[in-house]
Amino acid sequence: MAEDSEQRVVAARERFDACLQSANLRRADISDAEPGPSASWHETKGIESQVIGERGRLFDLIVIGREQDHPGDWMNACEAALFDTGKPVLVAAEQVEDTFGDNAVIAWNSSAETARAVALGITLIANASQVTVLTMPGASVPGPDGAEFVAHLRRHGINATHDTIESAGGEEAGAATLEYVKAKGANLLIKGAYTHTRLRQIVFGGATRYILNNADVPVLLAH
Repeated sequence: MAEDSEQRVVAARERFDACLQSANLRRADISDAEPGPSASWHETKGIESQVIGERGRLFDLIVIGREQDHPGDWMNACEAALFDTGKPVLVAAEQVEDTFGDNAVIAWNSSAETARAVALGITLIANASQVTVLTMPGASVPGPDGAEFVAHLRRHGINATHDTIESAGGEEAGAATLEYVKAKGANLLIKGAYTHTRLRQIVFGGATRYILNNADVPVLLAH
């Protein structure tokens, strides 16, 4: 296990260095206050989910990549980031368009979790050419409806519209959301995570877990 862990660290560091070179990003310490984009590498020992849950509180956004070879590991890290940091989590897609966030769908279910996801990620859609607030009456909780949330976004200068589709809750709602995102040609999905409890979704299935496992666009989440 120790050897496997070290190999993954080396591979991750090589990807990091290659990314810096390809994007022409300068390497800097996290305390560096110089303007402009930069990146730093921090390496520590510990349980991955616990480290992310604690250190993630220092950052504005946590990006999680799906690992096909270690599906349980990335899901644990993602859930730790969601539940333990108080920060938004962006689950990265395998391929990301240059116009990332230009055409966004908000899966609005009237919940506090979704309101928090939008509030924490509003800078990502501030200049979007198209933002669609998608509602599903069968998969919502009591709260403001889609039209009211559109009005809220427009007060922030966001070009938002409202659309509704019929769907039951659980995994069906997750599948319907992803089908809508694909049909809309959207390149970002914003969603509240685990409106229903994580345990309930593990046992019975749920929209959040379905989307985490099947989305092929970046997904911004908050709990």
